[in-house]
Amino acid sequence: MQKMIKRLLLTAVAAGAAIATGAASAAQDIKIGVLTPFTGPFTGIGQSVKTSLELSAKEINDAGGVLGRKLVLVYEDGESNPAVATQRAEKLFQVDKVDFLTGTVNSASTLAVAQLAERNSKLAATTVSFADSITTDKCSP
Repeated sequence: MQKMIKRLLLTAVAAGAAIATGAASAAQDIKIGVLTPFTGPFTGIGQSVKTSLELSAKEINDAGGVLGRKLVLVYEDGESNPAVATQRAEKLFQVDKVDFLTGTVNSASTLAVAQLAERNSKLAATTVSFADSITTDKCSP
């Protein structure tokens, strides 16, 4: 069940990223930035996020991708530290040119990265964070 939910989320968000990046780039891959902890206290969760996204991306790509576009995952270690997460998210947006960002697992990093995504006119979705403010008063339109 959890695998199905993650696959559905990844597909929905990737479709949104594909549509948001426009028809002009229809032949290009959809680059998804995965900002998750590979070091620190949430390393286990970060590894689970990575494994789940890799399995889902493989299934989606094997089935023809999203609107004919392949998903490419680009990883950065967010360390569950909001300051580090925003620096690495900025790299993912500006250098790696990701279309979409996911993978944050702690609420403080999610909230910081969501603001950065909004300033960069990009989509971001959390995989695990639970703070109510993420979907209420701090939710990006």
